[in-house]
Amino acid sequence: MSAKTGEGKSANTKASEMSTEKGEQRAEEKSEAGSSQEDDNTHPPSPKRSRRCETNTELVSINGGFFEDEFREQFKSAWQSKEAMSGTNFELKKEPFQLAVLQNFLQEDADRAEATKRLEKEFGTVDWKRKQMDLYEFYQTNDLCSLQRDYLQAFYTVLKEQMMPLVEELTGIKLTHVSASCSMYNAGDYLLVHDDLLSDRRIAYVFYLSPWDCHRQWTESNGGALELFKADGNQLPVFPVTDKIFPRNNQLVLFHVCEKSFHQVSEVTTFEYPRLTINGWFHGPVADGSNSTSQRTPSVIIDTHYFGPRKTEIDLSGWINDVYLVDEVKQNVQKKVEMFSEVSLEEFLIPARFEALLNSLTNEANLEWTIKGPAHLRKYEVLNFKSLPEFGPLAELYDLFTSRAMFRLMYEYTELDLYGKKAKKPKCAIELQRWERGCYTVLGDSSSYADSTLDITFYLNAQENVGVITYLVPEGEQAGDKQHDQPSSSSKQTECYEDDPVLLTLLPKDNVLNVVYRAEGTTKFTKYVSHNTYLEKAGSSGHAYTYILVCSYKECDPHLCYNRFYNYIGPFLNELAGITNFTIKTQWIYQVGLEGVGAQPKQVPDDSKTRRHYALAEDSLPHIITSLEKKLGTQITDNPCVHLVVYVPPCAQAPLKIYRKDGQRASPMSANVEAFTSAKWGGIVFANPAETTCMRYMEDEQFSDVYVHAQEVMPVLLYQLRKIFDLENNAPLLDTTLVPYNSIEPRAWEVDTFIRTNTIYLVHSATTTLQSLIQLLGGIEYIVINDEVGAAIQNAYRKVVEAKRQLARGNLQQAASLAREAYTSAERAFFDPSLLALLYFPNEQKYAIYIPLFLPIMIPVVFSFNTILKYVRKRQSSNQPKTKEE
Repeated sequence: MSAKTGEGKSANTKASEMSTEKGEQRAEEKSEAGSSQEDDNTHPPSPKRSRRCETNTELVSINGGFFEDEFREQFKSAWQSKEAMSGTNFELKKEPFQLAVLQNFLQEDADRAEATKRLEKEFGTVDWKRKQMDLYEFYQTNDLCSLQRDYLQAFYTVLKEQMMPLVEELTGIKLTHVSASCSMYNAGDYLLVHDDLLSDRRIAYVFYLSPWDCHRQWTESNGGALELFKADGNQLPVFPVTDKIFPRNNQLVLFHVCEKSFHQVSEVTTFEYPRLTINGWFHGPVADGSNSTSQRTPSVIIDTHYFGPRKTEIDLSGWINDVYLVDEVKQNVQKKVEMFSEVSLEEFLIPARFEALLNSLTNEANLEWTIKGPAHLRKYEVLNFKSLPEFGPLAELYDLFTSRAMFRLMYEYTELDLYGKKAKKPKCAIELQRWERGCYTVLGDSSSYADSTLDITFYLNAQENVGVITYLVPEGEQAGDKQHDQPSSSSKQTECYEDDPVLLTLLPKDNVLNVVYRAEGTTKFTKYVSHNTYLEKAGSSGHAYTYILVCSYKECDPHLCYNRFYNYIGPFLNELAGITNFTIKTQWIYQVGLEGVGAQPKQVPDDSKTRRHYALAEDSLPHIITSLEKKLGTQITDNPCVHLVVYVPPCAQAPLKIYRKDGQRASPMSANVEAFTSAKWGGIVFANPAETTCMRYMEDEQFSDVYVHAQEVMPVLLYQLRKIFDLENNAPLLDTTLVPYNSIEPRAWEVDTFIRTNTIYLVHSATTTLQSLIQLLGGIEYIVINDEVGAAIQNAYRKVVEAKRQLARGNLQQAASLAREAYTSAERAFFDPSLLALLYFPNEQKYAIYIPLFLPIMIPVVFSFNTILKYVRKRQSSNQPKTKEE
């Protein structure tokens, strides 16, 4: 098969030489003999199928350049070594994940674009289905193999028979079949962040169609770009967007589907042209030991901080409309909540209070807002309440909704155990969000909605279609969660709006308190805010933000791990606070399996009541750490973390016991506790369920409570901390006898050893940083160091000298404090932004960049001054004769 390329040259593709060689020979025999040709095979294919294949190869063909030996060898080498490369009509990216862009994918005249125009024409003849969920809105067809269209069928055949073997060769990934569908994104359509990691998908592809003569290449203003995200250490996507690939006619994009292949389709903003693609996946066999129908277990981040009611004295009558404080109205509110599980209280705050809040939000410039992710779950900004001044409308709003008085009011509205004798330990979480175009939340992991919660939502500067919250029944979440993260035409999906699982929709409205009792399993999401949304309420900054106060109240916190950790671990860490600041954070993660090669425990028969236990080999323990680390919430901080994990195995794999390399049992810490420690990472404690609990599970397989005894677990965690901080000294001490130590706090001499070691480390690090800074600044001519950097360098030097002097005198506490300040000052000076600007943006580059920008502006200004000067002179000359006459 031959076809003309964009340069008008004829090229025979390698694939067509292999697949249609006999067909061409038979076609020549047919033209010479004038009779029907017969296939040389013993069992020829049916005539109908043969005619389709021949028609397909005549209608659509791949650019022959992608089958040339030179291209294939270069591409294979770069892909396997995970390197970036580019050439004629192609580019291979390695960051944030492996992705290839192939230009002029189909053989056609680039100016005429006949093949892509025929494909685009058939797009108008197919049946489209609207896809609409929390994650996406666009149109899609059924699988391409079921569409009876000549050119679309031809494209599918080329993908299956020619492209799939080529991709398999280029990537070295075994492929078995291909799925494909057509997608159309009109203005306002989008597909939010996801990773495509589902089932047996190995390579994802997108073929772009934009054959219109005046719109072959899309730009930023059109939207519709394929946006790529970088994944952090926990394989979670982070903002901002790392790279963008804009639609272009006859362009094919391929990328490796993996745990960090996070991407999205940005919203289409142009109203003139739709974004047309043929997209799908090349599928292949899954890795051994994995389930072909399962998806990667998502990393669950429970980062909502719950705390008890604050003892702040609040006069509700100074904040809340008097109507809602009347006992009769409270009873009516309670009845409505009892009947409908929700109520909306309009004009909830006193107008003066509400206007003061709005004024603070729209006009105060020093508010600290940070974007909240991860990107595949949400995108909006949150206010740091800790940065607020002590007295002010926003700080007082925080005090109001976290006060005992508000807990009591919510108790009176709902009769939940948030106040009174029955209230055990009620908790609340509060967040002030800032929303604009492009913000969203999606349905998270089901464990995020495991507890019943009273949701309070309060809008400020409300605008239409900004911050619309939808609550779904649990069945709707389960049905939609199977496939909604990766929309596919080949999967049977239950769309969010087909069976109407929507329980409630909250529409933005100013000064309205929305009270919703969200039962266990009920999910919610906030609809994506389109860039075409009209926003009329702009603040002093020019942005039309909508602010949403979100509070969640729980009757009691079933997870008291934070208090237990703090009571046991807190005193220990406080003794070490002289050298390092420790912050304790806890999280619960549900349905976490042991993953990784060799991490699956093996069943071992024994004489217990359960007649078996499960063995973990010593060699598998590092794989368990790797598996669990992906799911831990360490991305909430940039500081080093020490992980202390308590893993409760399911009864189906309990009890877990650790075996050494020689096949013998490791010494258990207690009857139900097994543990191991990893230097510099942390420790893991396996808290096995009680034998009676597992027996009940084996009898009826019903869920039952598992009690973790702090008296068994916490001493093990303390022991692991001592090992990690190297506080265990096993060297014999002459003429001494070591006795068991019953206190939680470390011994005085252990603290001294820890402080001395870390002080020396900090002094050495600060000295090394200052020396590196001297070498760096010495290599830059005419450098100007600002006063802040100079003061930081001088302070670091003085603190280093003084710390060494105090160490020599034996004053450990003073030396530790000085060393800490020296280290902080040296790091602050080294990473100061002004030094980075001088290093990467010298004056020569500034002049080269800014002069072309300001020169066109200055020319009209100069001419204006010249005109003014002529006018002044003319006026002066006209006044001179009058003066002489006078």
